[in-house]
Amino acid sequence: MEAVMKNEGLIKKFWRVIYPPLLFLTISIIIEFVVMLGYMILLAADNPAMAGNVNFLVNTTTEWIMSHAVMLTVIAGVVALPIFILLMFGDRRRSIREEKHAEYTKVEPWKFLFIAVMGVFACIGMNLFISITGIINWGGGFEDTAEAIYGGGMFWTVIGVVFVIPVVEELMFRGLIYNRMKYYAGVVPAILVSAVYFAIYHMNVPQGIYAFVLGVLMAWVYYRYKTILAPVVFHVSANAISVVLTYSETFNKLTDVQYIIMCIVGLVVAAAMFVTIAKTVKVSVVEEKYDTIIIGAGFAGAVVARELAEYGNEKVLILEKRAHIGGNCYDSYDGHGVLIHNYGPHIFHTNSKRVYDYLSKYTTWYNYSHEVGANIGGRIVPVPFNINTLYEVFPEDEAKILEAKLLEKYGDGKRVPILELMQSEDESVKKVGQFVYENIFLKYTMKQWGQRPEEVDPSVTARVPVVLSRDNRYFQDVYQGMPEYGFTPLFEKLLKHDNIKIRLNADAKTAIELKDEKIYFNDKPFDGKVIFTGPVDEFFDCRFGRLPYRSLNFEWGYFEQDSFQQNAVINYTVSEDYTRITEFKKLTGQKVAGTTVMREYSVPYENSSTQIPYYAIMNDENNALYSKYKNLLENYPNFYLLGRLAEYKYYNIDGIVDKALELADSLLGRVK
Repeated sequence: MEAVMKNEGLIKKFWRVIYPPLLFLTISIIIEFVVMLGYMILLAADNPAMAGNVNFLVNTTTEWIMSHAVMLTVIAGVVALPIFILLMFGDRRRSIREEKHAEYTKVEPWKFLFIAVMGVFACIGMNLFISITGIINWGGGFEDTAEAIYGGGMFWTVIGVVFVIPVVEELMFRGLIYNRMKYYAGVVPAILVSAVYFAIYHMNVPQGIYAFVLGVLMAWVYYRYKTILAPVVFHVSANAISVVLTYSETFNKLTDVQYIIMCIVGLVVAAAMFVTIAKTVKVSVVEEKYDTIIIGAGFAGAVVARELAEYGNEKVLILEKRAHIGGNCYDSYDGHGVLIHNYGPHIFHTNSKRVYDYLSKYTTWYNYSHEVGANIGGRIVPVPFNINTLYEVFPEDEAKILEAKLLEKYGDGKRVPILELMQSEDESVKKVGQFVYENIFLKYTMKQWGQRPEEVDPSVTARVPVVLSRDNRYFQDVYQGMPEYGFTPLFEKLLKHDNIKIRLNADAKTAIELKDEKIYFNDKPFDGKVIFTGPVDEFFDCRFGRLPYRSLNFEWGYFEQDSFQQNAVINYTVSEDYTRITEFKKLTGQKVAGTTVMREYSVPYENSSTQIPYYAIMNDENNALYSKYKNLLENYPNFYLLGRLAEYKYYNIDGIVDKALELADSLLGRVK
């Protein structure tokens, strides 16, 4: 299994960054092939005597294609332009996951002159610098490129080089590649990666160096002006002056001294424009007035946000630390098209009609009842341990006796904690408890919690009962299922409201501050409500020490087979160091070729920058530590704690939805 484990998310991100130029290249090749084929047919028709001469047709057609390279690039650009525009808008409209962090004031139109001037003089300075230093002779290929650009006539050169190509390239390298890298890694990596790719795209060393420098500048003006128009203006200006100087042969008329002086002037003026833009183009943020700020876009934050926005007509801002909504319930499609749960399997089940009806407003359901197997020495048996399991692990005659005693003592359908069975005075009942303890509970619990079972809070051990029925379902709730199209679309619908704004990649600690019994948002007093769903100890910089959690590591594998295991989830309860393997298509009901599985390891939570806190380790000592953090909020009545991290307790999906609705009821003054 190790041989096929890989990070599908990274591959998908890499592909999204690199494919736009490859798409344009594909379009160009297709157009060139179609035109070449058409030209050869016409050529053969006009020269019947040469129709059978393949070399003549190919050589003549190739020569014509080379002399009309810019024209063909313009055609490819016109075809690609709407595609790239749609892709760019698609990135922006990736639901609320791509929500802007703020609204920006518009830059005064006259300040775009700074960009045009910088583009002109950066072009002049860099062209002369490349010539003076001899870089123009490095690697070859520069003259062939120049001949292709200027060999097709002035009309196509102006249309293509000055207008169409700059627009297409800016949509590719800044509109798509820069923005996607910025989304994944931040501004500086986005500037550098888009510039490096822009350089490689030019396919020769002199133009590559030129393209890298100008690529950095174009990405930077995009960052400053917050509009794709900025790098387009830069690119058009640079290419325009290049065309003018080439056709006028201005550079050929300069002496060596004039070359150097003009190079220095070009670079100095470009640098001056850089400084001018840095000082004068202050794109200020217009902060909207919010009634409520919610930290976290998981179920806790999302449900309260929707209720306050819809029924309280409140302006709600959600600050989400991650790059997506949905919290740990976030799901996505991997590189093989399989819908996966990125943070481990999540299954919806509830006995609450209110919770079921509420979520049903935002999703339809795939009828799924969760059944889990346990791998005990290579044998897969149902868990929680039930009557069917009893007959799997004990001889039939003995199992019948044990079944009768269990049903007589506890009753049909009861869920009996294993610790209670082990404390029974009946040796047969105790034997069942001991078997479950040693083969299903003990080592699994040690792996899951990193401690002996007796050290774990009883409320946690009670989650691993013996069920006195033949129902193999993991949950017996009235309502069970999976969102038909995944959890992420559910969240998208839940959060799609005009009164809700979301900022992704936003650290609440940099925006929210508590001091002098007042809440501050971006250094200004905030009179509204704050609903915090994150780790409360980290919000207070762990001043009393870190609250203990268990975290998880995942290994992913894809197999070109229809099925990997008999259940969606198989727990490994004995000797393996991982706790379970999940096969996602069995959870979601997705019909797709191949299958993706995830192997799960429980590990200590030690580093907040590289790990995620999943499970609170609840005991008296840790609960007392939590109380210290909670007490820090006594004088902040408008600061609410909600959710498993903020409250330091475990919630199922239905539990946190219900708790969020209860908080919304209270805040809106409505009777449940």
